[in-house]
Amino acid sequence: MWDRTLAHLAHLDVEAAAVASLGYPPSRAIAHGETVRVSDHVAHLCAALPIEPFHLVAHSFGGFLALKLLLSTDAACVAVTSRVLSLWVWEPVLFGALARTPGGEGDPLVGRSWLVEDEARGGNDEWLGHFVDYWSGEGAFAKIPESMRAPMRTLGWTMFQEVRATARDESPFEAYRVPCPLTLAYGSRSPAASRAMIAALAAANPHAVVDSREGLAHMAPAGRPREVVPSIEAHLRRAGVTSAAAT
Repeated sequence: MWDRTLAHLAHLDVEAAAVASLGYPPSRAIAHGETVRVSDHVAHLCAALPIEPFHLVAHSFGGFLALKLLLSTDAACVAVTSRVLSLWVWEPVLFGALARTPGGEGDPLVGRSWLVEDEARGGNDEWLGHFVDYWSGEGAFAKIPESMRAPMRTLGWTMFQEVRATARDESPFEAYRVPCPLTLAYGSRSPAASRAMIAALAAANPHAVVDSREGLAHMAPAGRPREVVPSIEAHLRRAGVTSAAAT
């Protein structure tokens, strides 16, 4: 999903690379019925990140994991965290924190919602339909060609585990204090929960730059990367990244 984004950032003096999340190619999908904890995801991320200082760019569940990485007290992760120069996130999903705020407990992706708790339906077509429609609008799943639904079904249980991980996480927004330069980016067409989570993170991080992108929604980094890249580039330049030298 990041290939086009990396291509659009090629003119900057950075060696950019994407990290595959646990349960996604080239790793095996998480087997149906298998439980994966947040600590498993963070350990996987720590092992895949560079050994030299780096800027971290993340989206959705990846944004959640990036924030959890920065909170981690595990010795191996602390060593990685010390190398993070800056963080740019697009709509990190902190539904557990949202559930602790007034009105947040009513969102479909928090608490005791069947989308979080129902293992029998977790990751199946019904579940995928509600999940995709939540982020992309009513009827979005029905418009996806059958050829694209097959890989989604393979990853259905993986996505269900991710939703569970965020919904059951008990860290409040106040815990997510990021020590490095931070940009909190979101789309104006994203669900109200996304905007609420960004606002709460901004309150906990007064130094953060909040960047609203008009006309974009939650999946814009994957579907409309050209329109998201200016936000990433502006963040990196604020953090000291320059254009690549001409050759």
